[in-house]
Amino acid sequence: QSCISVQRVLVNETIANELRDALVAAAEACPTGDPRYPAVVCGPLISGADADRIEAWVRAAEAAGARRLTPWRRERSVVWPTLLEGAPRDAAVWAEEAFGPVAAIATYRSFDEALAMVNDSRFGLQAGIFTRDVEKVQAAFEPEKPQRYCTSVSSVMSSAPEPSSHIRFRRWAIRRALDKGADAEG
Repeated sequence: QSCISVQRVLVNETIANELRDALVAAAEACPTGDPRYPAVVCGPLISGADADRIEAWVRAAEAAGARRLTPWRRERSVVWPTLLEGAPRDAAVWAEEAFGPVAAIATYRSFDEALAMVNDSRFGLQAGIFTRDVEKVQAAFEPEKPQRYCTSVSSVMSSAPEPSSHIRFRRWAIRRALDKGADAEG
């Protein structure tokens, strides 16, 4: 569980299918289970109650119209990486901090629309911006845009210690998605 794990993936609609397919493949291939094994990338949640909460959030998002892109799998407090698309903006998987291996994918048309989606949060959430356009990076840091951004390197920016399995998952998933090499309007 990590408060800075990737939970909302915003992708330009021109590359959405390609990125979605890459993320689904990465999530389905993600070694999950007991973090004592070096190959495991995604380990257990802190408790069964947290796994129950993640499961309830996923089910509620599906009931509200979200589409699950990966098979649901859970063994006690281990929840396999779960990707959703089309989650309503008021669904807990979109609006709250999950602290678990679940992410919601949404598309945008313009970079300004993407920034508005990022900033539509009651939390001071962090966002990673992956682009080759320096002007877009600079626009994200304008004073009226209150979020913290990391640019084109990683979605991780924290000095807080966290379980190594979560760090490995983020690095692994980001590498897998970026290996596909897509860069569009954002």
